[in-house]
Amino acid sequence: MSEKKNKNKTMHGRRLDTWKIVLISVAAFFLLLVSSAYIFVNVYVPSVDDDLAFHDDKGILTYLDNNSVRKYRLARVIMEFGRESDRISGIEDTPVYIRNSGVYNFLVLGHDKVALNTDVIMIVNFDTNNGNINVMQLPRDTYIEKGGYGRKINSMFAYHVGKARKSGSKNVYHDALSGLCETLEDAFKIELDNYALVNLDAFKNIVDIIGGVPIDVPEDMDYDDEFQNLSIHIKKGYQVLDGETAMGFVRFRSGYVNADIGRQNAQKLFMTALLSQVQKNFSVSTITKIVEQALKNITTDINLADAIYYAKSALSVDLSNLNMMSLPGEALYANGVSYYIIYRASTYDIVNKYFNVYNLDIPEKAFDREFVFTSESSDKIHSVYTRTDVDYVVNNGESVSSDGLYIPRLPDVPVVTEAETEAVSEPLADTTEQTESAEVDGEEETSDTELDEVPESGETVEYESVSEDDTESEDTEEETDRLSEETDSENEETDITEE
Repeated sequence: MSEKKNKNKTMHGRRLDTWKIVLISVAAFFLLLVSSAYIFVNVYVPSVDDDLAFHDDKGILTYLDNNSVRKYRLARVIMEFGRESDRISGIEDTPVYIRNSGVYNFLVLGHDKVALNTDVIMIVNFDTNNGNINVMQLPRDTYIEKGGYGRKINSMFAYHVGKARKSGSKNVYHDALSGLCETLEDAFKIELDNYALVNLDAFKNIVDIIGGVPIDVPEDMDYDDEFQNLSIHIKKGYQVLDGETAMGFVRFRSGYVNADIGRQNAQKLFMTALLSQVQKNFSVSTITKIVEQALKNITTDINLADAIYYAKSALSVDLSNLNMMSLPGEALYANGVSYYIIYRASTYDIVNKYFNVYNLDIPEKAFDREFVFTSESSDKIHSVYTRTDVDYVVNNGESVSSDGLYIPRLPDVPVVTEAETEAVSEPLADTTEQTESAEVDGEEETSDTELDEVPESGETVEYESVSEDDTESEDTEEETDRLSEETDSENEETDITEE
């Protein structure tokens, strides 16, 4: 009997020991999990490319003369390994570019499913160390040369999609976005660490997830376009915009004096209100739903770990540290086409102040070294590009939130649709030269050497002044149909797979 009791006690003791081990193991697991989460949230930082953006394919730094290249490389090695610089004669005068940690640049594009034009193009800089966010908006008509021809920058994504498809890419949209990043990096001489292509569904759904965006609408907004299936009717005054209404607010431009620049200013109002609303309505549930939408409707190379890091850092950004600006420049007509020409000097200054991720300024002679933002054969374009007497405007989020943003409006006139615009357009008087076009990678573009020429007699042009109603559907129906045929109709499965 005593032996049986002793045996039971022994078995009972073993069971207790087993449970102790299990409990200790579970506790240790949770402790490890919490510790890992803490380390991830507080220590993890995204990896970036620390190579210099301004060098050619051979790795030679184009902003330095050949005699300085060796000194530059030696100086960088010496700085990284902490050796004394005075051992090499003249090394102390050599510039050493080191990437600032915690500072990132992103390319953000917005498009609908009608075609591949990206009418929303932004470069966003996020300094997580100081909680600063800088946003530069690129007007959709910005002139850029690619493949020997002048184009509008909003067609560049479609251009790279065409190249990716012709090369047999298995990830067409991702490769196209990477190609567009490389194009802009090479022009601005900056690093673009990540990209994001957002469609209208993602935009509308995310606005609804955060409970809408409160905003004081400056003026009534009314616009209808059956071709784009677009109907915008928003009354003036303070209100909370749901996803559908918010989409109309950021797309509306037909009533603004400066058309696309007016729309960009309205988007500044919206971005300020959006950041404030996200911070107010932050919760685990909200972030989870936003991530779900991002996975469905946003094409990006930002991984989950990086997304968590950026989101956590953005929640602490004060509106006073949000700076927004439009790419400085002016609109003009060349060859009957409306372009937006950047001011080189002002753009260079903006890039160095707000989007440079290095400890030293980007060299002036490295910036737009290939002159892709101008046509050197066109005096009209190049004279605008080289202007140095124009300043630029930076809108601060706190000021925009408290004081609003004045956006000049046109007088009340009937809304003119695209078809009516083409019907009332008049030919240019000068018919001495003719327009030619060339097809590059499936897109018709105007040759660089022909930009100052005018259409033949009988050809029509768009509005003669950007101060008139430029309409939401300024791109011609022919261009949209062509892009749709090349992209959506050619391979319908691509949009489903890539987006």
